[in-house]
Amino acid sequence: MSIFQFYPLAGLGLAVANNVNENATWADTGSPSGISFPGVYGLVGMYSKVTITKKIWFNYNPIWQSSIAGSNGYVHNTYGIGYSSIFTHEVALSYQVAPKFNVRYFGNWSNHLDFKDGGQRIEFNYQL
Repeated sequence: MSIFQFYPLAGLGLAVANNVNENATWADTGSPSGISFPGVYGLVGMYSKVTITKKIWFNYNPIWQSSIAGSNGYVHNTYGIGYSSIFTHEVALSYQVAPKFNVRYFGNWSNHLDFKDGGQRIEFNYQL
C-alpha cells in the first residue's frame, strides 16, 4: 500500500532445554536432567515498513508470545518469573549510504521492559 508494507506472522514452537529443573521455575537450574522439551509456545505479530525516501525507511515489528502447554514451571514463568506471555516491540530506522552499504538503528523493548531500559544498537551492513 503505497509507502507502507505489512507482513503478518503467526507460529508455534517447541522449547528445548538442557539441564533444567522442571519442578522449579523455568529460569532456575536444578539437578541435571539432560535435554528436555518443557513446553510449547505460540506467537502472532507483524513486520512493517514505511518508506520515507528512497534512502530512508522505518520499521516497527510488534510480536506477542505466550506459553501454551508444558511443565508448570515453563507455562507460568516462560518470559520471567510470573510471566506466561510477553508483548515485544522493535523499531528500526535505516539509511542507505551506498547501494551495498546501510546503517541501521534498532530499539527493542516489551511490556515488561521500558524503551529506555531495552536494547539499543547501531548496525553497519555491507553487502559483498
